Amino acid sequence: MGVSALNQLGEPVIAGNVPTPIWESWKGGAVDGRFRMPCCGAIAVAKTSPNGLQFFAHISNECATAPETIWHLGAKALVIDGMRRLGARCDEEVFERGTRPWKADVLVRLADRRIAIEIQRSYQHLREFERRQERYKEAGVECVWLLPREGYFRLAKATGRVRLMEEFGGKFPPSGSIGPCLSHLPVASLHDPQISEIGGAGLFRVTLDAWCRAILERQFLWWDGLWIIGEDPALPTSGIYWPGR
Repeated sequence: MGVSALNQLGEPVIAGNVPTPIWESWKGGAVDGRFRMPCCGAIAVAKTSPNGLQFFAHISNECATAPETIWHLGAKALVIDGMRRLGARCDEEVFERGTRPWKADVLVRLADRRIAIEIQRSYQHLREFERRQERYKEAGVECVWLLPREGYFRLAKATGRVRLMEEFGGKFPPSGSIGPCLSHLPVASLHDPQISEIGGAGLFRVTLDAWCRAILERQFLWWDGLWIIGEDPALPTSGIYWPGR
């Protein structure tokens, strides 16, 4: 699943920019061989998800590079589509040179803000998360991380240990549990790009659209070790509310 494919001239074609009538005429194998997936060069076909998202897919549903590429491309396509529908400008694989160069999976622009959405499928040590986060901060770019479920739990385990040692002296508080997230490292999880549900610690569950809107409205906030929407976890809009709380 990808937000773009390469045409016969090697130029990128963005699925979301293709008018619906033209896109529909491309489906069903009508243009087999005209487009190639940028990740591995396999034939790309035009498809539409149940919620109306236009995307390119491998003709065999397999990628010749690695399984994580499919998740990465699908997640990127969802984020770009969601942010654009909310009126933000989005570009993928944006590189900026400088004393500390960086390359964002997705760069969101809204007014004078630049927001990097880093879609991290492969393993990365906590030190590398923090190094890259600091690099974005120095460049005046906000950064939010999106990980698959297993990667999210792995990171939460590491950041939870940091909170336990630095904020609680290595001893659990009377409640017996702590929110595992760090205040300077905004992070959420996406299990399946075809479901479009964003999750996180503390039973955090929201739609991708709600998550994108919260980022743009500066409402994806840290609260006592949890990244939630808003400042009150008891509200339905927080993403961790449940009836009777």
